[in-house]
Amino acid sequence: MDKRDALRQGRALLRELGITYTLVLDARPTRRLGQCRFRSREIGLSTRFVVANEWRLVEQTVRHEAAHAAVGPGYAHGPVWQRKAREFGVIRPGHALRDPELRMAPAAIAIVCPRCG
Repeated sequence: MDKRDALRQGRALLRELGITYTLVLDARPTRRLGQCRFRSREIGLSTRFVVANEWRLVEQTVRHEAAHAAVGPGYAHGPVWQRKAREFGVIRPGHALRDPELRMAPAAIAIVCPRCG
């Protein structure tokens, strides 16, 4: 998905859900799809995740992180968060996003062991 489209659609979704956090892209994560940053009031999406997937998968991550923003810190993926996640349309709250089509774009650099390749 195009990064600009993801930000535009994601920001619109956050407004629809009543979440006032800023949506940003983060080039560093290699395994995490998204992160809710309570102190800075940001929701970060992995750039590698966004560019390698379609909106339906990115949307689920935005909804997931928006549920964290709505309930605040300290609830992790417990019952309070799960209720909010369901309300926000998260499929399978309490579980990692599992989809056979989920992809992560390759990293810009690769670390290779000089002995074993």
